Amino acid sequence: MKDDDQAVMHLLNGFGGPAEQAWPRETSAVDSQPAALSSELVSLRYIGGTLRRGARLWCTFALIGLMLGLGYKYKHPTPYQASTTVLLPQDENADGAILTDAGLAQSRAVASLALHKLGSTQSVTSFVNSYLVTNLTNEVLEITATGTSAESAVNTANAVAAGFLQFRANLQLAEQKIAVSSLEVQARAAEKEVNALSRRISGLSEGSQLAGLQSQLGQANTALTTANGSIQSTQQQTMLQNRDSKVLDRAVPLPKSRKKPVLVAAAIGLFAGMVLAFGILIVRAVVSDRLRQRDDVAYALGAAVSLSVGPVRLGRWTTGRLNLTAPKSAPVREVVAHLRAAISLNSRRPAALAVVAVDDPRAAALCVASLATSCAQEGMRVVVADLTGGVASRLLGVRGPGVVTTGERGARLVVVAPDGGNPAPVGPWPRTRPRADSAPAPEVTDACRASDLVLAVATLNPALGADHLSTWASDAVAMVTAGQSSWTKIHAAGEMVRLAHVRLASAVLIGADKSDESIGRFYPAAVGQPSEVPPQPVADPYQG
Repeated sequence: MKDDDQAVMHLLNGFGGPAEQAWPRETSAVDSQPAALSSELVSLRYIGGTLRRGARLWCTFALIGLMLGLGYKYKHPTPYQASTTVLLPQDENADGAILTDAGLAQSRAVASLALHKLGSTQSVTSFVNSYLVTNLTNEVLEITATGTSAESAVNTANAVAAGFLQFRANLQLAEQKIAVSSLEVQARAAEKEVNALSRRISGLSEGSQLAGLQSQLGQANTALTTANGSIQSTQQQTMLQNRDSKVLDRAVPLPKSRKKPVLVAAAIGLFAGMVLAFGILIVRAVVSDRLRQRDDVAYALGAAVSLSVGPVRLGRWTTGRLNLTAPKSAPVREVVAHLRAAISLNSRRPAALAVVAVDDPRAAALCVASLATSCAQEGMRVVVADLTGGVASRLLGVRGPGVVTTGERGARLVVVAPDGGNPAPVGPWPRTRPRADSAPAPEVTDACRASDLVLAVATLNPALGADHLSTWASDAVAMVTAGQSSWTKIHAAGEMVRLAHVRLASAVLIGADKSDESIGRFYPAAVGQPSEVPPQPVADPYQG
């Protein structure tokens, strides 16, 4: 190894140890321990992690439910209520008569009388629903009415009570009339029989026939007396019931709480929103095919997950150049340190590393840009190849395509920005002699020849493959975001890297679940994975 290579490795490592410490250690396959896709069971811990990750969603739903509850209560305020009680003397032999009276008070006929007394044009159906009748005892009914104001509720309750008493009195008088009519018919029939028997008895002398007729006359007189007594009893009972049926207490407004209904509506809306959000999160987590566990990602990718960090924050609406010289995010610093350690030297060309963004190119570009800026500040000549469609270029303040020199605070680096017509640009180290139309631009080759470190950040498209990746670097690190990609997508990314003859050194899991207890180790021999594609000879552009 040349002296300048050792100096570069000293800068990459960031400490004064020997250069050999920067080389990543190879992990051997352990045949005795199989690696299977870890299927996470739906447990309380799993559900708790899902709800914790979706805190923003259920908080939003809870807030929406709260606002809807308050809005509903604003549009439908709690009505005023008033109650009155009515005394209804009942016949001792009449079982369940109070229930019949309660049903009559809630009838449309009583509601029509009450509306007539109020002089209102409200429909009978809606008016029936505006009051409630409850039997407190066997002789007392309670009428509770609602209204838009306390006065309206009181008037409604009084009108219903008066209308009910009037309707009940008329109904009892009608029933009395029917009963008396029937009894009068019986009395007239008995009277006719008495008169007829009396005439027959007056024309007979003593004898057995006379004794029989006298017995029949006694029975007829008894029937006549009974019928007349029933008529009088029925009339007297109806009169007493109508006289004693009255309103015990005039309607008075019921106490009304202003805060309690609002709080109840808000609590119901809040709870409903949270329950809805919990259901969405749990169902989505159960049916989702997105990978979160380190072991799952390692198995799908075909490489060990050597580092897992928390979420990498990058403002959604961020535009322009970021301050990348001193990243404050701990996850970014950890990823930058891991990428720095993954860089290996080549005695014939500058150090190079490709970072493959499986799902979030912004997070990968941020880490690569931070690493490039840090190395440039240390005096290294750094080239950043943006193979993400312009994400990394914009973070570094480069707007147009081409080879641009940029930097801030003493850090100078070269950015190879893409152009829209070439989605898979070829780098400075093609494995075979390229065609003239696909050869790397001379300025790209010159910039990489004069550099100490080449960093390529790329996104892969199965429709294009990843053959161009090997023209930039022979080693790669994949970056996966937990819960963003399916097993198929992650596996396809790993296969494309291997088919491009690029060594997939390790993987970084972003946004790792705190409850994940797997280690992310990969055992290719145990699961029958194909061995890594052997590296192919590289045509060195610096020779000859």
